[in-house]
Amino acid sequence: MKKLINHPQNPTPLGNLLNHDLKSGHWTEFRAAVAFARLSGVNRLSTSLNQFGKTGKINISIGVKDLPTTEEALKMLLSKVGALGQIWIFHQESGPTFHPKVYYFSNKSQAKIYVGSGNLTKGGLYENYEAFLCNTLDRSTDSHLIAEIESMLNSWATASSVCQQLSPALIASLLKGKYIVTEAQANKTSRTQNKKKGAPRHPIFGSQPTPKAPHLPATPVTLHPGNPAVTPTATYATSFWFQTGVMTSASRNQLDFSKHGRQGHPGGISLFGINPASTSISRIITIEYLGVDYQPNKIFYGTANGTWRIRFSGKDHANTHLAQISKSNFPHKILVFHKLSSSKYRLECLPLTQLPTIKASSRWTDKNPGTNGREYGVLQV
Repeated sequence: MKKLINHPQNPTPLGNLLNHDLKSGHWTEFRAAVAFARLSGVNRLSTSLNQFGKTGKINISIGVKDLPTTEEALKMLLSKVGALGQIWIFHQESGPTFHPKVYYFSNKSQAKIYVGSGNLTKGGLYENYEAFLCNTLDRSTDSHLIAEIESMLNSWATASSVCQQLSPALIASLLKGKYIVTEAQANKTSRTQNKKKGAPRHPIFGSQPTPKAPHLPATPVTLHPGNPAVTPTATYATSFWFQTGVMTSASRNQLDFSKHGRQGHPGGISLFGINPASTSISRIITIEYLGVDYQPNKIFYGTANGTWRIRFSGKDHANTHLAQISKSNFPHKILVFHKLSSSKYRLECLPLTQLPTIKASSRWTDKNPGTNGREYGVLQV
């Protein structure tokens, strides 16, 4: 069965179709090959990929030419594809660009392929003008075509001089070698390019309304019974960041927050959905760092020094302490928190040299009180 998908005109964009197929339980393998991936696209498939990866096999090949693929997108994919999943980076130092846009499902009797123009981004899956041909194939009658498709995908997911399997170490090398960028760097580049282009003095084209990708809202904060309600001035965010400084405790595993900022914003603790004035409450959260969950970690008010704190005290399944990682990695850095639920956050650690870039990518920034007050802010969504 053949089907044409063209959005934004089509009422069901590719992103919805992929999520449906991933959750359907009908397929045992999902493969894809795209020119680049951004967090905006990966995030909108992440829940479905995570579910599919528990029983099925995921194999995705991605290009890294001209810096469009981001560090955060690759880290997210690694954390969601499951024990059987593999992510591959395909790139030639000189020569043709890796440029396919293929999404493929299969089981013992059937296969389904989407071939078109959209990359693994919010625009490619939902908002851009894109076109795809979807074809459902039967192994008994279309075995030759299925074999061709799978051979093609295999050629883009086999270790060679131009194809490497993704790992945390490879992500670090790609970032250092400037094959990929951070989301903050990519957003800044896009804004700079748009500013340089500017608006024509006498436009010759118009605009028309088009559907937008599904919003990824923050999960509502659930307060424990008896806790004071969060005041209307508290600020919520799905992604926010803090400059760390030396950090506190002998293990350097505690980050302190003020009750308010210099510019009138609530203190940093409010970004976790906690009223800075409600000093009697505490919260236990899970922190996902480099694809690994650490728990429990405690947010609490330190009465001795009069500041809110988060204590990185969790352990992973191998009994590795996040405190050990914190002591060596987190001081004098930028910690970025991405809210996954009211009790779980994905954490990224960036060098302090990224501060100007991350500030430029923020909706607002502020500083803790004091001469040397550390900065914090809310990222653009």
